[in-house]
Amino acid sequence: MFLGKRLRSLFLTRLEVSMRNLIKITCPDCGKEREVFPCRLRDHGFTGRCRRCADAKLHGRVYPRGPLSHAWKHGRRMRKYAFIYSPGHHRADKRGYVREHIVVWEAAHSMRLPIGWVIHHYNGDKKDNRPENLYAMPKSMHGALPHLHTLRIRELEQRVQQLEARVVKLEVEQVLSVELKQ
Repeated sequence: MFLGKRLRSLFLTRLEVSMRNLIKITCPDCGKEREVFPCRLRDHGFTGRCRRCADAKLHGRVYPRGPLSHAWKHGRRMRKYAFIYSPGHHRADKRGYVREHIVVWEAAHSMRLPIGWVIHHYNGDKKDNRPENLYAMPKSMHGALPHLHTLRIRELEQRVQQLEARVVKLEVEQVLSVELKQ
């Protein structure tokens, strides 16, 4: 979308000004700090509470998180990869979750995954985290895998063709032996 030079500078200036004017607010109930736009302070009914505390005040209850939540799945969540809740792990994200394949590989090999290394799934299924399906390798080597996979696929396709030819040959021999017996 084309914006005129003046309009674009006006838009960026307002955005920059609004970003600079964020005000830090502390929730009076839980003490959680967050940043709020000044215009939000003028809103009718602004209490300064965080969303969780405001909902608790409004509905009269706090929805439990973690193991006490009705949606708790024993610390496991699924996205592109499977994640495990392990806040003390050295590779945990800010919410305390670690990719399951890292935890499984480290447990199977009794060592930490070296820095700059990644875990490769042999069968390509990112949710299949059996120790025998996981292989650690340097990240630089992981980029060469598509070429290696292509070569392996060609080898397997040739093997399939050989086996199919053998099956056809055995079927023909079986038909001929049945005809000779009659």
